[in-house]
Amino acid sequence: MDIMDFTGGMNSFAMIENAIYSFIYSIQDIVETIGAVIIILGLINAFLGYKIFKVTLAISGFFVGALVGVIIFIAANADSLLYASFDGMIWFVLIGAIAGALFAMFFHKVAVFLTIWTFGALAFTLITQNEQMSLVLGLICGIVGVIVEKYVIIATTAFAGGYLVSAGFWLFGAASLEFNDTRAVSWVVAILGIVFQFWLELKKSVGKEGKMVFLSF
Repeated sequence: MDIMDFTGGMNSFAMIENAIYSFIYSIQDIVETIGAVIIILGLINAFLGYKIFKVTLAISGFFVGALVGVIIFIAANADSLLYASFDGMIWFVLIGAIAGALFAMFFHKVAVFLTIWTFGALAFTLITQNEQMSLVLGLICGIVGVIVEKYVIIATTAFAGGYLVSAGFWLFGAASLEFNDTRAVSWVVAILGIVFQFWLELKKSVGKEGKMVFLSF
């Protein structure tokens, strides 16, 4: 290879790299909007995770069911996917989404196990930074969560919410930040979320017993 070929190859690589960066900057507004939505969802999950957990179960079941519908549609039309009807895929997605939401409602314990497993895996990814270990520890959380539901849900939703907030902040600075740069934010949100959720539950239980009076918001 002569020097001209080498230089030409380097220039081609530089052009591709510049095109990628140009694309990222061109959709920066969209990325930042997605980041803002993720931050909001993360904060809601971190601070109100236990209170809205039934809603979370239904939403999780809806989206997982929709995903399963897509997978079934692709498997059923593997030989002629390019010619498959888009309307047919929509029906598979809708049926799968509704079935997933109903499953989450009527098979509560199984849905709790799967959701806590997912949240637990996210939480331990934040702590251990090891995906394989996080999946195993998340599985243990799912099993324990079925037995001791409230406290595991509070902890896992707080950490999962912190993880989402961290991811949202990362999207805001995607061109200049590494994901690890925002990890401290997730820890702060997770710890505050755990404290706040336990305070809410303590306030509710004490209020029922009438032993103490807390200032209301």
